[in-house]
Amino acid sequence: MAKILYITQTGTRRRLHFPRYRHRPPPDFLTRGSGGATAHRRTSTARPIRIRAAGARAELEHRRSLAHMTMTAPRQEDSRIDGNIVGLRSYSFQELDLATNGFGEELGKGAYGMVFKGVVADTNQDIAVKRLEKMAEDGQREFNREVRVIARTHHRNLLRLLGFCNEGIHRLLVYEYMPNGSLANLLFHSDASPAWSKRVAIALDVARGLQYLHSEIEGPIIHCDIKPENILIDSLGIAKIADFGLAKLLIGNQTKTFTGIRGTRGYLAPEWSKNRAITVKADVYSYGIMLLEVISCKKSMDLKRAGEEYNISEWAYECVMFGDAGKVADGVDEAELVRMVNVGIWCTQSEPAMRPAMKSVALMIEGAIEKNDEVCLKRCKVQQGSSVYHQFKYMSLHHGTP
Repeated sequence: MAKILYITQTGTRRRLHFPRYRHRPPPDFLTRGSGGATAHRRTSTARPIRIRAAGARAELEHRRSLAHMTMTAPRQEDSRIDGNIVGLRSYSFQELDLATNGFGEELGKGAYGMVFKGVVADTNQDIAVKRLEKMAEDGQREFNREVRVIARTHHRNLLRLLGFCNEGIHRLLVYEYMPNGSLANLLFHSDASPAWSKRVAIALDVARGLQYLHSEIEGPIIHCDIKPENILIDSLGIAKIADFGLAKLLIGNQTKTFTGIRGTRGYLAPEWSKNRAITVKADVYSYGIMLLEVISCKKSMDLKRAGEEYNISEWAYECVMFGDAGKVADGVDEAELVRMVNVGIWCTQSEPAMRPAMKSVALMIEGAIEKNDEVCLKRCKVQQGSSVYHQFKYMSLHHGTP
């Protein structure tokens, strides 16, 4: 009898006795685990080693060490992005350092870094440079995602990415400059509320941008972080969706995905906390919250009742239903105000299937669809444990899905 040891890359060892005239064991043996499964058939490799009794243990440990090193060697992910492939300009860090005057004028701050104003020397073009500072795994992933997502999109209501820097430890993104800042500044930090017509125009711009991301490109994109801070206003007053660092791409015929919680508290759809599949309807919910903020110029997280946070959709609903729509917005035609509030509440339904598509939202804001003719608003009290909370549902008069 000849002793044969088999060592796999997982460190498994087998000592078997086979007659000298037989060949190595059948292929199934090389890949079977203790349960008889063959899941590792493609990845496991085994090599027969004919060993004499003397020194067998030393040889085994040596081989096992080599196999372990092969399996545990860290894999370096290639983080380089070719500007020619994605159609963007690749800047050097020195160019951007010069353009921003040493990153001297700060425009804002995000979760991953700061945004600075700059001017490209050769074109005299104003730019906004986002410098990613947390360049751990999350920062690198955000950088790659944002470059590749924005590079494949072209729409008047999406912030245009002009280029990037991926040099050494430096990761920077170069955007077109938005002189009027963010929607959050316009709504919550201005001396006077913007005109109603301007607010409606901004809401429509964002709706059209999301419609493009969800249904007008190959492979829908879920933005995952729609909020006023991520909506920027250009010199003509046109709103553009920015910050795709948390975006999720759906591939092929994929319509939903499972992923960790992404986004900002106060704008997260209920399904994020229920371990359910995420669809483009998560963006619709966030848009609904933002729309009600645009209508009222009030920040959702600042609303309080009896010292506790008060959901803005519930607050707007109660104001409209009890004939006190003036609390939501002053000096606005009541019929138009109610129509816009209803759109916001429809977008914030707890069930994703009950929320409209962004194409329908854009049409309703335009006035092409009179929503009051199609749906009625129902308020349902749902008992859950010892607490009672309110749930808003739009029920189609024809029992159809919005």
